[in-house]
Amino acid sequence: MSSLTEIQNALVREGLLTPEEEFVTKLIAHIIFVRVKEGISQSELSRRSGVPQKTISRMENRLSLPSIQTLYKLAEAMDYKLNFELEKC
Repeated sequence: MSSLTEIQNALVREGLLTPEEEFVTKLIAHIIFVRVKEGISQSELSRRSGVPQKTISRMENRLSLPSIQTLYKLAEAMDYKLNFELEKC
């Protein structure tokens, strides 16, 4: 099975992800990684963050793109914070 990063890179190469989708997809991948690493279920993350479990599931399965507010809530519920960087191309 391909990793999420390999799938993302293939989608970007084929022009199937917009830059915005690519950015949010990478954030989602990090949130999934932390959630699994910390042993937190989707339902526990939902309880901690106030974000419905269905929303978390849809986000993780790339059925919907979350808002920045949702991403912040999820990160904070796992005792993490989101950092954004601006890099020169």
